Amino acid sequence: MAINPDRRRDERAFLRLLAVLFLLAVLPCLVIGYVIYRLEQSRHIEQTAVLLDSLAADRELATRLLIERRRDELSFLARNPRIERLARDLATGPVAESSEFLKQVVNQNPFFAGLSVIDSATGRSQSAGTFSQEIAERSAEEIKRQERSFVRAETLPGGERVLLFGQSIHGPVEGSGDSGLVLVGVSRLTIFGDLYNNTAMLGDTGESFLTDSKGYALTTLRYSSHHENHSISAEAMLDCLAGNSEPFVITPDYANVPTAMSYRPVKNYGGCVMVHMRASEVMAPINTLRNMVVAIVATIITAVTLTAFLVVRKLLRMDKERTELEEGMGRLVSHMEALVAERTVELKDEINGRIDAELKLRESEAFLESIVHNVHEVIFAVNVEAGGDFRFIWCNANGEKMISAKYPDASGRTLEEVYGPDTGERLALRYSECIKNGVIECEEVFNTTMGARVLLATLVPVVDETGRVVQIISSAIDITERKKLEGEMVKAQKLESLGVLAGGLAHDFNNLLAVIRLNTSILKSTMPDPESLEMLNVVDHTTVLATGLTNQLLTFSKGGKPIKKPLQVCEFLNDVADFSLRGTKTTCKLNLAEGLLDIEADRGQMTQVINNMLINADQAMPDGGVVTLSAENIEITGLDKGLPLKQGRYVKITIEDHGEGIPEENLSRIFDPYFTTKKKGSGLGLASSYSIIKNHNGHISVRSSIGLGTVFEVFMPALVNKASVDANDTDILVKVGGRVLVMDDDDIVRISICKALDSLGYDMDSASNGQEAILKYKEGMENGEPFDAVILDLTVPMGMGGEEAVTKILELAPSAKVFVSSGYSNTSVVADFKKYGFCGFLQKPYAASELDRKLQEAIIKKM
Repeated sequence: MAINPDRRRDERAFLRLLAVLFLLAVLPCLVIGYVIYRLEQSRHIEQTAVLLDSLAADRELATRLLIERRRDELSFLARNPRIERLARDLATGPVAESSEFLKQVVNQNPFFAGLSVIDSATGRSQSAGTFSQEIAERSAEEIKRQERSFVRAETLPGGERVLLFGQSIHGPVEGSGDSGLVLVGVSRLTIFGDLYNNTAMLGDTGESFLTDSKGYALTTLRYSSHHENHSISAEAMLDCLAGNSEPFVITPDYANVPTAMSYRPVKNYGGCVMVHMRASEVMAPINTLRNMVVAIVATIITAVTLTAFLVVRKLLRMDKERTELEEGMGRLVSHMEALVAERTVELKDEINGRIDAELKLRESEAFLESIVHNVHEVIFAVNVEAGGDFRFIWCNANGEKMISAKYPDASGRTLEEVYGPDTGERLALRYSECIKNGVIECEEVFNTTMGARVLLATLVPVVDETGRVVQIISSAIDITERKKLEGEMVKAQKLESLGVLAGGLAHDFNNLLAVIRLNTSILKSTMPDPESLEMLNVVDHTTVLATGLTNQLLTFSKGGKPIKKPLQVCEFLNDVADFSLRGTKTTCKLNLAEGLLDIEADRGQMTQVINNMLINADQAMPDGGVVTLSAENIEITGLDKGLPLKQGRYVKITIEDHGEGIPEENLSRIFDPYFTTKKKGSGLGLASSYSIIKNHNGHISVRSSIGLGTVFEVFMPALVNKASVDANDTDILVKVGGRVLVMDDDDIVRISICKALDSLGYDMDSASNGQEAILKYKEGMENGEPFDAVILDLTVPMGMGGEEAVTKILELAPSAKVFVSSGYSNTSVVADFKKYGFCGFLQKPYAASELDRKLQEAIIKKM
């Protein structure tokens, strides 16, 4: 059957028209749907990236702060004198018993479950708490190859993962030099439990954990129970360990499941902070949107296609099918209304969903802002303008407290306007260095309402898409108290270095003074000429003055150890105050608290300290005035006041004047030896006072204002029990002779002592060292001519000294009366001579009368 040409033409026209309408309907729908899907996908991924990166940065900061806190605590313990003493014992030989002090520190310290002092040179160690010998040996080997200050992960024999913290011990170890002594602490990973077990804002599948530098998990994994034997080998983990930090990636995780993750390397540790969310949960909203867009596009395409088909068909058959076309149009309108109503409902749900998402985002932003505002660090930001100027933008609450700006509306002002010209100029130079070199650390001094504060700041540049630095974020911590303690340590080291020189000079000078004083006292007893006797008295008086100078040198040398006895503070201060300002225009006002505790001190040295302070106060008030001398009991609970003192009870003695005051540039130097602003001053008064208080395990501080006066504060350890008053020595009135053995390595001193003994009516013999003295003492016993007393020089450079010789002599005769004679000593023999077997102490230089008095007392008691 032949096909009608008109029909064929109509069919071709119908198909062309249908194709055109289809393209006009399909292409816009596809384009619009794709654009909407991609925009929503980018926005959602960006929000997720910001969230995960913020959480990773937060956990990295918290992890680093936890690690740094334990490193600071270990560094503080490493400077503890008892730790240094344990290290010295360990370096000189194996320790037979465990250190009770280490056990006490572990039991009382919440930061470390175990501690160990390790000598990497010998492999010896001393441990307490959770610290196995295997770890100590392995640590000793690693310390030889690495830095002696470290943090690393370790596995205990039971399988528990812990962190090891190492810190060098810089205390003095005689004869060992830098022997590689390290204090190592064990910290359990439970310190990170609350931080990494918190899955808030991570959805139903999210997790965060910490790894070590080898990629092994240190905290609990959500989808695996492995730790040591399960390396986190994801590509993101490898990038993190390599230092290639990115804010957001999607990659298979350790369980080989596609996961959205953000990661941050932990500074100064070597591990990484990982924040994960399963990709299925992250992409679920996008997938839902995609399905919805596809459904809408398909619905529109279907509707348009059906409409086109009906329209074309009705156009071709208008006359015949007009009624059917109207009915079809009615059905189409109804269908479209239903679709619009349905779409309206969907749009309302979508809008509500967006509102909820924006609310959650604002809550997240508020949460992060609260963290930034309330951290203990000072955080502030400046904008970098195109011309190179810097303008203050913002700082957190702690920043407003610590380095508050001069204007309440400081935002947008220059640094000079905000902090003043000097501080603003210094900060501008620091920011310029940050732009040039990247992240930097620096120390800056800010004048705040609490006074000058030293802040350790970290400057981080922020760049735009062109690579230009547009903003600098600064974070800083207050290290004012740390700098004060470092200053005290430097001051103590300077005094110790000068003390070695001063002690040597004092020793030699005392030997010369001993010769002069002994010979002068002999001549005075035999000189009938009044004029010559007067000249000898002048020489003797001058010798006494020179002795006072050597005593000041000895005070801050190793030979100035105090001879401590219980001292009643109230009675002592009354005596000193009455004596020191006698004959001046200045009066002393005493303000002594009730119930003052006693102290254990060398009365003579403490008198020198208070006397120096009172004389300085009097000299600061040329026209006279009132000096307030007060004392009270205080309790030291830690380093919160910036005092380098152990915890315990102390007596604080305060000397306050209202004189001229001390200039700020001189305030830090007043305790330096030989520093003085007085024309007749020696510069030894305050330096010796500082050493005296230090040797008593105390501390001395000063504060002053020009025109307002000066306040000195002396802190002395208090005794729990009340001190008893020593009975006065009974004068010996009976003149007795005796046989005396004299040992001294200095020929002139030895000869002078023998001449003095001869003039006093004693029989004597002499020796130049301890070996010779022991032989002569033994010969005297065997020959029936025993010695009634022995005088031994403490220090003999090329032979046996008095400390060793007295032991041998007491083995020969337990009742022997042996005196120690010295003008300088770096041991505790002088301070506690009876403990070493001596019956008395002869302080060089001494007169013949003093020598006679002490020998008579010893010989009478022996008889």
